[in-house]
Amino acid sequence: MCPAQPEFTPPFTAPPCAIGIAGPQYRGLALFQHIDRAVTASGAETTRRSAFADLLYRYRFGGESSLLSPVARAFAAGAGSLFPGEPFDGVLMPPPPVDRPDYAGAIRLVTEISRLTGLPTLQHAAIRLDDGADRRAPRFGLAAAAVAPLLKGRHVLVITDMVRSGATLGAFCGFLRRTAGVSGLQVLAGTAMPRRGST
Repeated sequence: MCPAQPEFTPPFTAPPCAIGIAGPQYRGLALFQHIDRAVTASGAETTRRSAFADLLYRYRFGGESSLLSPVARAFAAGAGSLFPGEPFDGVLMPPPPVDRPDYAGAIRLVTEISRLTGLPTLQHAAIRLDDGADRRAPRFGLAAAAVAPLLKGRHVLVITDMVRSGATLGAFCGFLRRTAGVSGLQVLAGTAMPRRGST
């Protein structure tokens, strides 16, 4: 378990530790815990959104576009320090439904991470096929048949803001492997929820 994050402000640097994340279709690392737990003087446990999780939330859903740079720098620093020498051919993230308010922010985030890491963005190759209403069954597809060569045989870095159940991430990585034909992938998440029973 990583220690609780200190109260600090951007720029975020690579974390003091990374959290392993895994599902049937993916393996990777999360930069930070999604929640911080603390014990009060009376012995009661309290939880709150971690500093980086709060920053991500404010950027993606709170409309604070000025946070793009510190969020992207944290991901870029994490990619460099946690996957040194990994021969990535590009970077992308599970696309949100196009009509969601945070769609443009997600695309700007992966574009900025691409710029900072020097990895080509492959975001335009994948699309979300469902409306996001059923989180247990997300569906993804190729944006067009012509983009298939952009992903086939590539080794990609998949960025995601948060891993909760892993359903969306698993569906996206499964799509990348089976349909798009990537040769390999690593996942870098901003935050991860603790698994049941972990402390």
